[in-house]
Amino acid sequence: MIHFERFLDLLQQVETGAEENGGEGAIGDEGKALGPLQIHEPCYRDAMEHLANSLGLPLQALLQTLPYKFCAHELFSRVVAYIYLKRYCQNGMKNGNWEELARTWNGGPTWFNSDKGRYDTEKYWKKVRARFRKYEKGV
Repeated sequence: MIHFERFLDLLQQVETGAEENGGEGAIGDEGKALGPLQIHEPCYRDAMEHLANSLGLPLQALLQTLPYKFCAHELFSRVVAYIYLKRYCQNGMKNGNWEELARTWNGGPTWFNSDKGRYDTEKYWKKVRARFRKYEKGV
């Protein structure tokens, strides 16, 4: 059975699996994405805003304490992914709907609103699903 931690491992393999150190410190998407999960700054800010609101903290203080550059590190990138996906895919998180989670991670919370979003995230999901199959076979 797949758990969320394993799901993040598989996303990381798709995003930066061929990178040295599993993508720790990786910079991609023409300098717009950072770390093992290739987090863009708007995604990070969105997650931090949600965290600040959930904890009743001032957003600016949180952004200063936990800056975007921390997304270069595996543990922090996983925290950001968890917060982001928890915000936008509550049912997916609860039910282990890995396709919904992967497609939201890749295309944002409105990926399903356009043909392009559905097409682009379908290609991404196929890559993640292939990793799932390899994992399930023990490869």
